[in-house]
Amino acid sequence: MAGDGRHCGTSRHPTGALELVGKSVVVDVTYADEPDAVPGRRRQYFGVVARVANNTIILRLTCGGVLHLPPDLSVFRPAPTGTRLLDSTGERIAGADFAVEVTAKGPYGAGALRAVEAAG
Repeated sequence: MAGDGRHCGTSRHPTGALELVGKSVVVDVTYADEPDAVPGRRRQYFGVVARVANNTIILRLTCGGVLHLPPDLSVFRPAPTGTRLLDSTGERIAGADFAVEVTAKGPYGAGALRAVEAAG
């Protein structure tokens, strides 16, 4: 199980979105171009890919929320080994399968952040 100190041995990029289901993912989001936002505001999330539907990768977060990611497999990189501290929550993560870094721009970025915080 992700976050329990074991590493699942992922050493390559996924070749299809369905391959991600059940995999643990650490997501770093930088929110840009938002009205009234601090430039470069960053938030981190951790969860497991629950499903792929309607051109969206749906991540069930450990905080109880849900994060919808675009189906861009090029941003999924094998996660580094070791323990990682999430600045956003103080949660310690070990053994994630993938790490994702994305920039959310405009109203979509702000809307996604509110949806996740309300669900968490």
